[in-house]
Amino acid sequence: MDSKTCSDGNQKPGPQTSLESAELLCHQTKPNESCKSSRFTRVDGPWSWIVVVFLLFCILFQYGCTSTYGILFPDILRGLKSSRALAAIPGSAAVSNTGILGIFIGKLCDQFGSRKILFTGSILSSVGMVSSSYAPNIGVLIGTFGFLLGTGSCMVYFSAMMTTWVVAYEKP
Repeated sequence: MDSKTCSDGNQKPGPQTSLESAELLCHQTKPNESCKSSRFTRVDGPWSWIVVVFLLFCILFQYGCTSTYGILFPDILRGLKSSRALAAIPGSAAVSNTGILGIFIGKLCDQFGSRKILFTGSILSSVGMVSSSYAPNIGVLIGTFGFLLGTGSCMVYFSAMMTTWVVAYEKP
């Protein structure tokens, strides 16, 4: 735990992350006072809004890819000749991986940076989507759509969320 000293001399504890959340917390708890160790300023220019809009489209596209499984479900049942319960696993795995792996992806974003994780997640999602179209059986579809696409979607979603903070608060 790292702590920051505000102008009133109080210590504000908080975890140390790539965004210096302890410093931001100090600003949020006492808005009229400034932290002595604050190195981040809020930037609200046109470039930050362009980045946020592109990240929004990134997230919408990723969730659209994982949500299309319901539309493809009848064709998957007929094409792969599997039971309804077994055929539902890839779609469920893709959506659940997006939420379950979030804590690990957040740590990866802190360690390697949001851009690298976003790029890796988009490549992983693309590979999962393309390889899902060639799946010969439901087991392969669970691996490609459920785990590759689900993990890639999680990487895109959480790195886009962290990039929004990085764009909004940057070093002067």
